[in-house]
Amino acid sequence: MSKRFTSTAKWDDAWFRNLDPKYKLFWVYILDRCDQAGVWKEDFESVEWHTKQVFNKAEILSVFNLGDKKRIDEFKPGYWFVPDFISFQYGQLSTACKPHMFVLGLLRKHEIKGYPKGIQTLKDKDKDKDKDKDSVVNGVNLPTWRGSVKR
Repeated sequence: MSKRFTSTAKWDDAWFRNLDPKYKLFWVYILDRCDQAGVWKEDFESVEWHTKQVFNKAEILSVFNLGDKKRIDEFKPGYWFVPDFISFQYGQLSTACKPHMFVLGLLRKHEIKGYPKGIQTLKDKDKDKDKDKDSVVNGVNLPTWRGSVKR
């Protein structure tokens, strides 16, 4: 079972406060049910069963993407990405942090396009000067997976 950080300040955020209760419930549900990279595989049967609410996909996407803030991105059919999820849960991702490696692997697996946060700090970049360059996918440096797995 995954454990997540949650912001108690969301209840003071005007955006969240003004949501219909049905959509507040959906937002909490999707944050709890997405994977460690913030990707939710669309499953309206499950969300409707758990919440006892009926949701319309187009309406949800319009509610959560009003104005200039995109809170949910359907990056490929049936898969939704919460762009702020990673920075809230992990801060800045680093290839030097083992738990972050799993998240980086999920980003690669899902082929997330345009993830806005870099994964290396200035300190990490200085350490990596002598190493091979990492691959760059959609503006995000991802580690190159080399060698065999130790058993």
